[in-house]
Amino acid sequence: MKYQAKIPTVFTNMLVSKLGEISNKTVLVIRDWYTAVFLAKNNKVLFVTDDPEAEEKFRLVVIRNISFGNDDDVILINTMINKKGNNVTDTKAWLNQIKGLNMKFDVAIMNPPYDRNLHLQVLEQIIPICDKVINISPVRWLQDPFAPYLKRSDYNKFEKTVSKHIVNYVVVPAKKASEIFGDASFIMNLAIYEIDSTGIYNKYQQNDSLITKMVIKTLQSNWEPFSWRKPQQQRIYKLICPAIMGAMCSDGEHFERVLAKTYEAQLNAKPTNPNWKPGGHDHREFFFDSENERKNFYDCYTTSFMKWWTRQWKSDVSIQPRKVPYFGDYTKPWTNKRFCEYFGITGFISDTEAVPGSEWERILNEM
Repeated sequence: MKYQAKIPTVFTNMLVSKLGEISNKTVLVIRDWYTAVFLAKNNKVLFVTDDPEAEEKFRLVVIRNISFGNDDDVILINTMINKKGNNVTDTKAWLNQIKGLNMKFDVAIMNPPYDRNLHLQVLEQIIPICDKVINISPVRWLQDPFAPYLKRSDYNKFEKTVSKHIVNYVVVPAKKASEIFGDASFIMNLAIYEIDSTGIYNKYQQNDSLITKMVIKTLQSNWEPFSWRKPQQQRIYKLICPAIMGAMCSDGEHFERVLAKTYEAQLNAKPTNPNWKPGGHDHREFFFDSENERKNFYDCYTTSFMKWWTRQWKSDVSIQPRKVPYFGDYTKPWTNKRFCEYFGITGFISDTEAVPGSEWERILNEM
């Protein structure tokens, strides 16, 4: 069955244990068959799934079994067939069905579809009709330090309807998530969220002064305004930076690189879309006055300092240009000292020494 945990008892315990014993409750279960069956023994369960096999098995094991009572039900949300003949998530079908639930639940236990921000749209509809929600879905939208400053971010879009109701969450690293769901490979971290529809919580607002300072400085001068410009005649040294290049490191948790692993690979980089035209979104194109400037541009994003900074982004599986600082002057190499001066980081003594308690000491410790 799709979206079913490899070891279902472990997955169910992970979620249900957050609520303690659940008995004589009205429960909504989204997309986990074993959890729905487990809770149907002592509760009234509505199981929502987009897997026909899971729907049929729930009818067979629960609804047609008199020992479970006659109060459980299942809803099948149809998937959509794309041009290649594959089943894909039908966002409209999901939202229409969820919005049509006109009953109140004591508890919802959810593994919603992760297509773009559909998991947040589903949560937004579920929270008002459930007293408590336990949900497993991506966490990057809540951890991105840039999000509060970007009007269209999921953080801002769902702040009042979702994040302010989150009591707590526990991160499930991408590697662990891939182990839990044997038929899926995750490149982003998940989280198990505990949500209370009646409370308002503000604990997940970003309040790290160092990160805030660097975010604001980056947004003031980032890659976006400096790419796609027609080069001046003498600027013949071009560098193409595919947007997806180096977006993930091996542990699947952080972004290590903005550019290719080697300078030679970067020089040979080509647009990922052969039909790309200036103004497209699959890569950035920069021009320089000299080979020295082009090499300094590349080198500055491969330093340990920049690796530390890109680890803080945690937002997406691709590099977003507005999160990449553009340093303007590449006539000289960028050093740790120069980075500290640019971002206003306190306490720099040397590449390996810092004033105790300073921002540079923190960065050295976290590198």
